[in-house]
Amino acid sequence: MLQPEMCQRSAYVLFSGSIDKNTVNRLFHVTDELTRASVARMHLLFHTSGGNVGDAVCLYNFFRTLPLELVIYNAGAVRSSGILAYLGGARRMVSQYGAFMLHRSSVAAQTASAGDLAAIVHSMNIEDERIESIIRTHLELTTDQWRVFTHHELTLSAPEALRAGLATDIEEFSPPPQARFVLV
Repeated sequence: MLQPEMCQRSAYVLFSGSIDKNTVNRLFHVTDELTRASVARMHLLFHTSGGNVGDAVCLYNFFRTLPLELVIYNAGAVRSSGILAYLGGARRMVSQYGAFMLHRSSVAAQTASAGDLAAIVHSMNIEDERIESIIRTHLELTTDQWRVFTHHELTLSAPEALRAGLATDIEEFSPPPQARFVLV
């Protein structure tokens, strides 16, 4: 439950971890508490190495439709499926030292049968289509960047992310001195 002093115009939320169903549930819960406390703006420090594509797509859709203003910050690294969730924010900040890493889906299929492999390929094609559709909606990558993304991991610096449309501004996460934090 939020403390009475948290019931203010802006809230400062900290997230560092993998994207999974627990992450989704914790962010749902915190957002519910913030809206009940009439918070108008959530500043979300978002640091992740990625995780489940489906859970990241869920956060992407959730962030896009929040009943409060979301300002999301990359203060270090947003990687893999975390990019999808990050893109859900209308205002996407990145530290001058922040970086992003994008790639297509991957899976370890060491002991899979031929039927399992066919199902894995089908599933990965669906995941890749979802990933690419969201990325194309927001980013303008160069031909060389698309080539790297198609076959390898593509890492973008803060200035490169700004040029591509991944970040909307280069700005540090800098809460006011009296700010209280909500940990997710």
